[in-house]
Amino acid sequence: MKKAVIYFEPPASEIDEMRRILSEADVELTVQSGFGKLGSKAATPEALIDTVDGVHAALLGGEMFDEAVITAASELQVISRIGVGFDRVDLEAARSRGIPVVVAAGSNHVTVAEFAFGLILALSRGIVRGHNAALAGEWVSNVGTDLQGKTLGVAGLGRIGRTLVQQASGFGMLILAFEAYPDAEFVASHDIDCVDLDTLCRESDFVSLHLPLGPDTRGAINTERLAMMKNTAYLVNTARGGLIDEDALYSALVEGEIAGAGLDVFVQEPPRESPLVGLDSVLISNHMAGVSHESMHRMLVMAAQNAVSVLEGRWPRDIVVNGLYS
Repeated sequence: MKKAVIYFEPPASEIDEMRRILSEADVELTVQSGFGKLGSKAATPEALIDTVDGVHAALLGGEMFDEAVITAASELQVISRIGVGFDRVDLEAARSRGIPVVVAAGSNHVTVAEFAFGLILALSRGIVRGHNAALAGEWVSNVGTDLQGKTLGVAGLGRIGRTLVQQASGFGMLILAFEAYPDAEFVASHDIDCVDLDTLCRESDFVSLHLPLGPDTRGAINTERLAMMKNTAYLVNTARGGLIDEDALYSALVEGEIAGAGLDVFVQEPPRESPLVGLDSVLISNHMAGVSHESMHRMLVMAAQNAVSVLEGRWPRDIVVNGLYS
């Protein structure tokens, strides 16, 4: 019997379904529950190395599978992400070993898009500021701005970005998008104007980031692009913290170059040392945009199903992120 490992204890209903899916493929699931909750980044490579002996499938939350861990896992055949991000897996190290890295594509795009749009609404109307003022006994009007007729810049037209476009269109927003390989039919049917990232920053009232984190996108929102934005504009990030130069964003906010930001992700998490935490113009959340009861179920089940697909020689191309295909 082959062996799979997961690094936290899922809810009972999900773990039972995952065990059933894996056992039907003659795979035993081992729970390494000492590393924290889903998305935990506390596990050291040394600690992870101690868990991978004899493992054929690794089901990962936020654990860092670097070259050392992958090299130590001599029998590993698949790395299956519980979610859609993959920046904490060394893709090249896995590729060199012939190990596909797969993601639960389509498991939480609606969940993330809804959260991103929630941040847009909260920022535009000052909902959190009004809530805090009311609790403090300050019963004064909080004047916000309508979304109808405003321009939303969507950086990245993958599943999440496309879903956000559909939501924003229902509010009568105009849409700009930055996307290297846009779906022409979707762009045309939703009256999207595809532009470069500079133009998107310059012309948008709200910029929402939905790009993968890589060498070409790290720090994409930098001093220069923040200076291009309107001083009434808002920045929303539910993708990866590294897309933003956080020092540049702090300066832009305190100097009034942009009106505010909604941030679910940071370069360092938790962001205890970030100067962005505590700014009145910033709404922060704890990397929760993609997590709901429904999406958790989908992510966990799909991670198990994807591992089985690879172990049985079926590699669905649209879930593999390191270029290895059957």
